Amino acid sequence: MPTTLNRAERKFAAALRTLARSLRLADLFLLPAFGLLLFLVALGTAVVDAFRYYLLKTSAEKFLAGPVMSYGDSQRKVRDLDAVKPSLSLEAKLATNTYRVGGSSHIRTLWPGPVAEQPDMSRASLWWVCPAQVYGYDAPLLGRGRVTVNWENCIKCESCWRAEPDRALWGRFTDHRLIYRPESGAIATCAVR
Repeated sequence: MPTTLNRAERKFAAALRTLARSLRLADLFLLPAFGLLLFLVALGTAVVDAFRYYLLKTSAEKFLAGPVMSYGDSQRKVRDLDAVKPSLSLEAKLATNTYRVGGSSHIRTLWPGPVAEQPDMSRASLWWVCPAQVYGYDAPLLGRGRVTVNWENCIKCESCWRAEPDRALWGRFTDHRLIYRPESGAIATCAVR
């Protein structure tokens, strides 16, 4: 092998050698034979279905009522999430959520260092990406704008620092907590204790 091959080409060549060494003589016959068997089964099924449909005049409804189609239909019904109706609506469930406001803000905004880049803050996605409207920006006529961080509204969705990692400093481990109450039969048991 020439020494000018790069690392990727050498790795690919080594992988092909390993694959060639791992093949057995039986693999060269069994794999194509298995593929041929699958093809013949599919062809036979198509011929039988064509015979039933064209010569025996079996209706399409009867074909669709067969075991394979009914199994597929039952699987679709089981996977249908809209068929199951929860006891509470999503809005009613979310209305039970509360939060405990922390003692200090877990969110800070980071201003760009150079003065020339500071007007770019008005185009940051912080002002529209947060669903709880934690961030507010008042653009000035001249100079630096004013940022308001309503960290008490934060629902810890993490969208701000994911959208603007260079503009938001977001701390996970604070005493600011979102409190939600999942439905469970064990809640009544815990309340008794």
